[in-house]
Amino acid sequence: MTSIAMLITISSLTKVSYADESKQGYHLFNPTPKDLMRDMATDRPDMTESPYTVDAGHFQVEADFIRYSHDKYKKGGVSFHQKEMLVGSSNFKVGLTNNTDLQIVFGGYGYSKYRDSTPAMDDADGIANTAIRLKHNIWGNDGGTTAFALMPYVVVPSSSNAYDEQKYEGGLVMPLFFEISDDYSFTFMPQVESVRDADGTGNHVAYFTTGSLSISWNDKFGTYSELITNKDTDGGNKWEISTGNGLTYMIADNVQLDAGIVIGLTEEATDFEPFTGISIRY
Repeated sequence: MTSIAMLITISSLTKVSYADESKQGYHLFNPTPKDLMRDMATDRPDMTESPYTVDAGHFQVEADFIRYSHDKYKKGGVSFHQKEMLVGSSNFKVGLTNNTDLQIVFGGYGYSKYRDSTPAMDDADGIANTAIRLKHNIWGNDGGTTAFALMPYVVVPSSSNAYDEQKYEGGLVMPLFFEISDDYSFTFMPQVESVRDADGTGNHVAYFTTGSLSISWNDKFGTYSELITNKDTDGGNKWEISTGNGLTYMIADNVQLDAGIVIGLTEEATDFEPFTGISIRY
């Protein structure tokens, strides 16, 4: 069954709301009134993006306070050890229409330390690359038990050469949300990417897929658990498989704190990556 046929089947078997006609006239320069705004939905803290967009004419910032990663592995008889710290990675969103928002993701400031048993070493710091994303909700933005969106993006080479590669990449994110009950939900997110070859001569395809189960324990506190898989088709790269777990806490209607950790389940995946962050809507 093709992806389009699967989506048609899902939409026909579940309660789908394609659009709230009363909100279609609002846009960037004619903001949605506060009493018609949706509950705040974020693309963080999990790796699984949300299919919901920022209401027209409103802004949202989703940022890491700090993110740390640690990885040890062996390849070709050589032992590798890498640490990385990233501060201030931020996603700035603006609602263009009721069902479309524009996102600019600044990579933040990072520091990385690399060692191997040859012995070789490499320390680098600087600004990471920037991504530009456009999310369009296909259905479910203002109601229904499912929601689906398409989010194409491009990575712009805006980094410090010493820290990140100067490269163009891009892809398509396709988050699909299912409401299981009032307190439980599940989001499935396939993603297809065009990423730079290891030797820098061109680009190749990579596949990134996640599934995230979210639980709302009350009006303020929530948790999630997700499975993350990544397949890079460059050379003989194997599947990277990780699990992510974390929590969210709403300190106000438009302010959410979060914390979590990603743990690698295979040799190819990063060993662990804890983080904390915040989301604010205006």
